Amino acid sequence: MDNRVIKYESERLSLYLGKIMGRKKKYYTDKEKKEAQRKWQMDHYERNKDKILQKAKERYKRKKREQKRTEKRRNLYGDQ
Repeated sequence: MDNRVIKYESERLSLYLGKIMGRKKKYYTDKEKKEAQRKWQMDHYERNKDKILQKAKERYKRKKREQKRTEKRRNLYGDQ
Protein backbone atom coordinates (compact mmCIF):
# COMPACT_ATOMS: atom_id res chain seq x y z
CA MET A 1 0.00 0.00 0.00
CA ASP A 2 1.03 3.53 -0.65
CA ASN A 3 2.17 5.49 2.42
CA ARG A 4 -0.28 8.29 1.57
CA VAL A 5 -3.21 5.89 1.58
CA ILE A 6 -2.28 4.52 5.00
CA LYS A 7 -1.95 8.05 6.38
CA TYR A 8 -5.31 9.04 4.88
CA GLU A 9 -7.02 5.95 6.31
CA SER A 10 -5.56 6.53 9.78
CA GLU A 11 -6.64 10.19 9.73
CA ARG A 12 -10.16 9.20 8.69
CA LEU A 13 -10.29 6.60 11.45
CA SER A 14 -9.07 9.04 14.09
CA LEU A 15 -11.59 11.65 12.95
CA TYR A 16 -14.35 9.04 13.01
CA LEU A 17 -13.37 7.74 16.45
CA GLY A 18 -12.97 11.28 17.74
CA LYS A 19 -16.57 12.06 16.94
CA ILE A 20 -17.85 8.94 18.65
CA MET A 21 -15.58 8.55 21.65
CA GLY A 22 -15.41 12.05 23.12
CA ARG A 23 -12.39 13.54 24.79
CA LYS A 24 -9.35 11.57 25.88
CA LYS A 25 -9.19 10.38 29.47
CA LYS A 26 -7.30 12.64 31.81
CA TYR A 27 -6.66 9.99 34.44
CA TYR A 28 -6.36 6.31 33.65
CA THR A 29 -6.36 4.93 37.20
CA ASP A 30 -8.19 5.73 40.41
CA LYS A 31 -4.85 6.45 42.06
CA GLU A 32 -4.01 9.14 39.47
CA LYS A 33 -7.46 10.66 39.88
CA LYS A 34 -7.19 10.73 43.69
CA GLU A 35 -3.72 12.28 43.55
CA ALA A 36 -4.92 15.00 41.18
CA GLN A 37 -7.97 15.71 43.36
CA ARG A 38 -5.80 15.88 46.48
CA LYS A 39 -3.38 18.27 44.75
CA TRP A 40 -6.27 20.51 43.67
CA GLN A 41 -7.72 20.50 47.19
CA MET A 42 -4.37 21.44 48.71
CA ASP A 43 -3.90 24.26 46.18
CA HIS A 44 -7.44 25.51 46.83
CA TYR A 45 -6.83 25.49 50.60
CA GLU A 46 -3.60 27.46 50.22
CA ARG A 47 -5.30 30.03 47.98
CA ASN A 48 -8.28 30.45 50.33
CA LYS A 49 -6.76 29.67 53.73
CA ASP A 50 -7.71 33.01 55.30
CA LYS A 51 -11.37 32.76 54.31
CA ILE A 52 -11.63 29.11 55.38
CA LEU A 53 -10.09 29.76 58.79
CA GLN A 54 -12.25 32.85 59.31
CA LYS A 55 -15.42 30.85 58.58
CA ALA A 56 -14.29 28.12 61.00
CA LYS A 57 -13.72 30.70 63.74
CA GLU A 58 -17.14 32.23 63.13
CA ARG A 59 -18.80 28.79 63.32
CA TYR A 60 -16.94 28.05 66.56
CA LYS A 61 -17.96 31.38 68.13
CA ARG A 62 -21.59 30.99 67.01
CA LYS A 63 -21.71 27.47 68.47
CA LYS A 64 -20.25 28.61 71.80
CA ARG A 65 -22.68 31.55 71.95
CA GLU A 66 -25.63 29.22 71.34
CA GLN A 67 -24.39 26.80 74.02
CA LYS A 68 -24.19 29.64 76.54
CA ARG A 69 -27.70 30.81 75.65
CA THR A 70 -29.20 27.35 76.04
CA GLU A 71 -27.34 26.83 79.31
CA LYS A 72 -28.61 30.18 80.60
CA ARG A 73 -32.19 29.26 79.60
CA ARG A 74 -31.91 25.92 81.38
CA ASN A 75 -30.62 27.59 84.52
CA LEU A 76 -33.43 30.17 84.49
CA TYR A 77 -36.36 27.97 83.51
CA GLY A 78 -35.15 24.44 84.16
CA ASP A 79 -35.51 21.56 81.73
CA GLN A 80 -38.90 21.83 80.08
